[in-house]
Amino acid sequence: MAIDSGATKIVIDCGDLQFIDSSGINVLLMAWNEMKGRATMPLIVTNLQPNVRKVLDATGVTGLITE
Repeated sequence: MAIDSGATKIVIDCGDLQFIDSSGINVLLMAWNEMKGRATMPLIVTNLQPNVRKVLDATGVTGLITE
């Protein structure tokens, strides 16, 4: 896994992701937490669909994981 290998940045392409719930948000936050301190933006999520971005915006996660 990229986190265990010492990666300094992970980019996740969410172009095909149509839905995210609290479980998915939790996975993103756990990965971000494991990666923080390795880079300014250690976890980046790209190509967010509008409905997924809306959920991440509402939970305050967008600022942590998008450039």
